[in-house]
Amino acid sequence: MKKGPDILLVQLPPWDPQTVPLGIAYLVTFLKSKGIAAEVFDLNIYMYNMKAKGPVKGWDWVDDNWWSSNRVGAEFLPQLEHFAEEILGFDAPVIGFSANIDSIVFLNLLLGVIKRISPDKKIVVGGPAVFFEKVRVLDFDAKLIDYFIIGDGELALYKLLRSLDEPDEFEAEKDKSCKVWKDDPSGKPVCLQEKTMDLDALTHPTFEEFDLSTYAEHGNVLPIIFSKGCSRHCVFCADTVICAPLRLRSPKKVVEEIKFHLKRLPNIKRFRLNDLGFNADLNFLDEFCERIIKEGIKISWKGQAQIRPDMGQELLVKMKKAGCQAMELGVENFSDNVLALMKKQYTGTQAVFFLKAVKEAGIGTELLFIIGFPGETREDFYLNLEFIKDNASYIDRFNSLNICGFPIGCELFANPEKFGYFFRENEDWQTYDGKNTWQERKWRLKELTLCCRQLGIPFDLSVDVNMHEEILKDKSIKLIS
Repeated sequence: MKKGPDILLVQLPPWDPQTVPLGIAYLVTFLKSKGIAAEVFDLNIYMYNMKAKGPVKGWDWVDDNWWSSNRVGAEFLPQLEHFAEEILGFDAPVIGFSANIDSIVFLNLLLGVIKRISPDKKIVVGGPAVFFEKVRVLDFDAKLIDYFIIGDGELALYKLLRSLDEPDEFEAEKDKSCKVWKDDPSGKPVCLQEKTMDLDALTHPTFEEFDLSTYAEHGNVLPIIFSKGCSRHCVFCADTVICAPLRLRSPKKVVEEIKFHLKRLPNIKRFRLNDLGFNADLNFLDEFCERIIKEGIKISWKGQAQIRPDMGQELLVKMKKAGCQAMELGVENFSDNVLALMKKQYTGTQAVFFLKAVKEAGIGTELLFIIGFPGETREDFYLNLEFIKDNASYIDRFNSLNICGFPIGCELFANPEKFGYFFRENEDWQTYDGKNTWQERKWRLKELTLCCRQLGIPFDLSVDVNMHEEILKDKSIKLIS
């Protein structure tokens, strides 16, 4: 009888269904390189494809709140037993789940079924959802979880798996890699990995554990990274806290990985960069492009990038020649007042000059934008509309039009008094002067969408599903002149 793997790694929904989840792809490759028998089950894409014949509720930005509500239980309760049986069918003694904040409600329900059927399974949970202690203690069903992995998981998970067979070794490593969760030292340790691990020391994913044809891009796009972490400290972003500090791979290693994938998968010609900002280090970017051009590698790539007034036209042209298709730019606002409050490192005018330079290099511009930041006045909002109207030719689309929210862990969330707002009983927020309320923010977003419609700029809304439908259907509001 075939022996099951040492560990099964499960990607939880909701996650991007377009291509392979890069986090667990790195994990499974690392564990295998250390002699651990590891397998992967992408529950996210499994569930996505189950629903793909009809409306796929739950896999759009507009559905974030749907996953964290009671509706997810009502939707999937009849299928939880089936999902649990699929996972348990791998016969792994340890099951590791990659979770984000929106996964928690679903995971608690799923673990309840798994532990009922097979109470001896060891459950490990990692991913961005477990980084903050408040979330671990208050939101997860602790009695169903044996271990948390905090931050980069490769080395910590490897040490944890070894410790299950060699408890004495685990005790010796505890001071370096782990701390105790809760009060009981024999209870649920939280395993921590040093963030300074050399990224070039990690074996790049092979993706051989995944059926690429099951993803929405049909296996024609692969994810890749130049770096982990971010060089910026925007006050509304928790990713800069979770992923800190900025660490770079070498351009040589990245190009070697690309060549590996092209040789193994000839149909792959496009790559999706999963960096927080792929142009965080201009020297890296310049050398990467030089290598791609010199070796005659024909690919296209895109990803999230920073507004960089210090980034010259020569490098942008080189990026285009090396296959850069588009830059997803976190402009967020054009008001100098708001940009300063956000701790952005540029002005609205500098942002426009950069957008123009990117377009002149032949690279697409896809913007991320936030409305209703604490301190954003009506005058700031009108200024944004004027900037957009005057510079529409430099904007290909808005990938995200978003009402300002406060992810747990970001500076904005931690300092309401500093930023002049307070939370209301319904968990909404407003500024102390009463001028920035939910109704005001909703009105501003509606006006901005109407502006985009008039200018012919495509956009996606990063708001909950009810508001998304309300805004798209409401054509009664006239555009501010």
